[in-house]
Amino acid sequence: MPATTSCRSGAASARTVTSHDLTVFVLRGQGTLTLGEVRRALAAGDAAVIPRGAVHWFANGGRAPALALVVFTPPLDAPDTVPAEAR
Repeated sequence: MPATTSCRSGAASARTVTSHDLTVFVLRGQGTLTLGEVRRALAAGDAAVIPRGAVHWFANGGRAPALALVVFTPPLDAPDTVPAEAR
């Protein structure tokens, strides 16, 4: 199930998704995805796969909001995001 998400300047808090893998397609903007201990620069046109259970967050590197299309596998059937501190 796809969804869109936007991120304003700065970083989102660390989180994990417990029952779904995520495929993220950056549609607009740029920033840094931190996935576990690995940091990866992403910009419009890039994609990333986030396996279920992986601690991750995105820091927007621009002034305008970044926009991404996120595909949940299996399809999202209920809220599934947990703050990393709650693990």
